[in-house]
Amino acid sequence: MKKLARILAVMAGALGLKALEIKEGKLDISDEQRAKLESIYGSDILREIESAASEGKSAETLLENLANLTKAKDAEIAQLKEEKSRLQADVKTLSQQPEPQPQAQKPAAPAAGTVKKFDLNAGALHNKLAAQALAGGFAPAMATAATATLDTSDLRTEFGAVMPANTRIEILAKRIYNGFDDAKYFRKITSNTNYKATSALMTEVSQQFTPAWTPKGSAKFTPIEIVYRRHKINVKLKATDILESWLQYLYEQGKTPAEMPIIKYMIEQHVLPKVTDDITLAMVAKGSFVDHNDGSVSDGDAGFAAKDSMDGIETILVNGKSDSSCKMNFFRNALDYTTLTAAQLLAYVDSFVDAISPLFSRIFNVYCSPEFLTAYRRADFEVNGKYTNAESDGKIRFTSFNLVALKSMYGSKILFATPADNMVMLVDYAKAESCINMIQVENYDVKIFGEYSLSVGFLVAEAVYAAIPDGYTPSVATDPLSASDAWENGQDPNSGGEAASGEGSGSGTEGGEGAEGGEGAEGGAEGGENANSEGE
Repeated sequence: MKKLARILAVMAGALGLKALEIKEGKLDISDEQRAKLESIYGSDILREIESAASEGKSAETLLENLANLTKAKDAEIAQLKEEKSRLQADVKTLSQQPEPQPQAQKPAAPAAGTVKKFDLNAGALHNKLAAQALAGGFAPAMATAATATLDTSDLRTEFGAVMPANTRIEILAKRIYNGFDDAKYFRKITSNTNYKATSALMTEVSQQFTPAWTPKGSAKFTPIEIVYRRHKINVKLKATDILESWLQYLYEQGKTPAEMPIIKYMIEQHVLPKVTDDITLAMVAKGSFVDHNDGSVSDGDAGFAAKDSMDGIETILVNGKSDSSCKMNFFRNALDYTTLTAAQLLAYVDSFVDAISPLFSRIFNVYCSPEFLTAYRRADFEVNGKYTNAESDGKIRFTSFNLVALKSMYGSKILFATPADNMVMLVDYAKAESCINMIQVENYDVKIFGEYSLSVGFLVAEAVYAAIPDGYTPSVATDPLSASDAWENGQDPNSGGEAASGEGSGSGTEGGEGAEGGEGAEGGAEGGENANSEGE
């Protein structure tokens, strides 16, 4: 059949073959070749050709059947094209319409007034008194509390219910490590031992491409070891004072003992606020480690100052300035900002930031005391305010730097800058369960025990820039009058005693900020003449 032979020749050409044969009613081709022909002609046509060859159909019958199959295929293709056109029209219409805004899905709100409640022993004396006070017997309950004491076994049982392990971890993480004001400026590193940086400060790492291995980037850095320090909490509270203040708190806040157990009250209201105060006021900046663990300490001895438990940032900087092996960068022209005029103060800060190496493009914050920042803002307004009529927020004009006040640096004359990831705080969550680990009642006292670990420092010495005036030493405020001579305690006018304020000829800023350097307390008390009775 010549027509069949021609059809097979066309199919052979599609496969790149010279000829095709049909053996035992099937095309003599591989599965892969058959799939290719089906993709071109369709499986129905291939079967019709194979059938014509095996059954000996006439050429006319074969051609008629092939024509019918082709028409059916063409009709199917036309239908698909029509469906495609319809879908494209729908897409165009939808694309011209605004997308509907989804309705906000609000999570199910807890029932109004729901507060976490603890399962407590209602028979404990302190809980009985709370129930009496909240039931209308506040005065009788307070009268009983004035002479009552707390039961040790009741407190221990309640401690286990109120302070499980996960709660103590939360206290350590949120209330201690992140609870003090300056915590956000320190990068936290978890460690249970001394820590030394392992990342290098590289001179260069990029170079022209060559196919050979040509290493470079000589490490130029001096890692500083940050010493792991442990601290303890030993708090002694009067049982009657605690009981009375707790009852008053419940009464005023409208809370039940199940909502604010006495254990929770003592820790949240009396212990943790003081811990974060100690960290801010005496430890992370002003701290200066003194080793008292010499074996001579006994139970009941007076406790040691919080500042003795670790070296703070200021102490690290001051000690580094007097250490010939220290590789930190200390500003040669460091000045006491309190002796400068407004223009001089602005120029001083400008000269400090201008001297910082351009290699440290990641430095954006220059840290100082709150008093330094206030003086800078006043100086900026005095010099530039008449042009801008706007207060500075600490932004150092024409630079990418910002003055940032650390509350822990109160009263400091230090100015320092370092990349954000170079000033770190060592934390240790492994001992979280011990942050508040015991409560005892002895005689009329409630004793609270706990411990935590905390250290601060810098990772790389070369990445620290500091301006420290000669003679400056960090000091912890222990007396409200020690920070300034602008105040005095009460004086008996008939005693002839001298006022506790400073001399009238003192430096300008001691009478108040913004004083003209060296010309008396003009910024605060007119050359000292009104500062005290000895100004003459």
